[in-house]
This record gives sequence, C-alpha cells and structure tokens, in this order.
Amino acid sequence: ITEPVMAAALGRMMAYRADLAQREGDSATAALWASRVLTTWAHADPGLAPTLERMRRLAAHRPVR
Repeated sequence: ITEPVMAAALGRMMAYRADLAQREGDSATAALWASRVLTTWAHADPGLAPTLERMRRLAAHRPVR
C-alpha cells in the first residue's frame, strides 16, 4: 500500500471484520483479524489507541485447538 488513505482504510476494514466476527460469536476469526490489525498498525498514532485496545482484547481470546 503506497497511499496513507489506503493504509488507513485497510486497517479500519480489518478492525470492522474483527468486530463483525465477534458479534457473530466467531472468536477465532475475530482474533485472526484483530491480530492483523495489531500487526498493520504496530506504530499507529495515539488517536487509534481505543481501537488498538479493543483489537488486543479480541486477539487475546484466540481459542485453543
């Protein structure tokens, strides 16, 4: 991704996917997408802290197989 706007949209899309999976009760998919958000936004601006905290909570609930 070469454009900042595209990077922001990608992160938001992944966070939305994680949230949707959580609402549907699919904790494995929520954890997967949340971990991708955390990787993508590893050096995010402070304004994204609430979203990152929510993604950390979702990623921590990865089921054991």
